Amino acid sequence: CVKEAIQSHALHELDPFQVAPFLMFAGISAINVTKQLDSLAVKDMDENEALLFVQHFEKHGFSQAEFSRLLGCHGCRWVTAEAGEVLNAPDDNTLKFVVKGSAEVRSHDALLGDTAGGARMPLHATIGETLFMRGRRLWSRETVVAAERITYFAWDIDHLHHYLN
Repeated sequence: CVKEAIQSHALHELDPFQVAPFLMFAGISAINVTKQLDSLAVKDMDENEALLFVQHFEKHGFSQAEFSRLLGCHGCRWVTAEAGEVLNAPDDNTLKFVVKGSAEVRSHDALLGDTAGGARMPLHATIGETLFMRGRRLWSRETVVAAERITYFAWDIDHLHHYLN
């Protein structure tokens, strides 16, 4: 019906009730195509934000809009730490997502001069997730330090809990 009207240039003869399903289909298809295109490209983010999104949030189903709202939460900031800086100090109540560089876990003996070093954490590690989720520290007897210069995103845990509730 629609195809014939277009071919014969008789669009004014179309019955609106016959065209409505076609127009709804076209509109829904356009919306779905737009959503698919939006999911293909990380837009309006700087390099660190894009890395954070891809490494930690996209794989868990976060949309870019949801991620942007989280970035707007009070108590969050970008931090660059130099090699050897402590990332889990006793008074540090932040949830950290490492974007660039790596960290390692060291025993207190290693910090006092033992040359054995520490265990390297996986790439794109998170630090403070046990404190965030369970209210206790995972590495209370060890120290997490930057193994090299790193960039991470830190959320104040109290602010993040308040925001998510």
